[in-house]
Amino acid sequence: MKSNFDQSREGMRSMQRSKRRKTNIILNGLIGLVILLIIIVSVNIFSGNNDNQEKKQEQKVEKKVSSSNSENDAKTASGTTKQKQTKNTQKTTGDNAKEDTSKVVTTGGGENVKGTIEDPAWEPVGTTQTEPFSSEAVDWDERVKALAYATDMETSNMTVWYLTRNGSDQSIGTVTAKGDSQAYRVYLVWKDGKGWMPTKVEELIENDKGKTSASDN
Repeated sequence: MKSNFDQSREGMRSMQRSKRRKTNIILNGLIGLVILLIIIVSVNIFSGNNDNQEKKQEQKVEKKVSSSNSENDAKTASGTTKQKQTKNTQKTTGDNAKEDTSKVVTTGGGENVKGTIEDPAWEPVGTTQTEPFSSEAVDWDERVKALAYATDMETSNMTVWYLTRNGSDQSIGTVTAKGDSQAYRVYLVWKDGKGWMPTKVEELIENDKGKTSASDN
């Protein structure tokens, strides 16, 4: 039979083994928890890096697409502008061609005449008169307006050297631009209800109506 001392020693050993097992279990649990935390942190880090890389890739792709779209838009806008400019140029050229072909310009045409211009596109300048020459002042102003229209001048920048009627429905005037010695002789015809209309412009070699403006209504 075992003595009380032996039984006591075995009891102490048993308690020590039990404590060691508990300690080992706790330590193993802590070690497992640490390992688990390390795994979780590592996964989060790698996952975050992958997300950042994916975002960077997406941003690069978006920038490339945006840049490509901007270039395409710029090319399209440039092409549209060039087309408009081409159309405008063609239209202007066509209009100029029409003007050039409608005007008839001849050299000479009589004594003291450099050249003659006749334009079928000329139209009456309009009138407020109910009958031809119903008012001398109004008729004069309308004839001056027709002279300016035929010579591409402004009435305020034009000197009328001579203006007279040539029959009941015709008039002749000589004008120059202010500060310019080049004189023009303009032939007008009256259109009932529409006013005076230029029919011919002669570019004169010299102003044959003197140095002071005059008129004969």
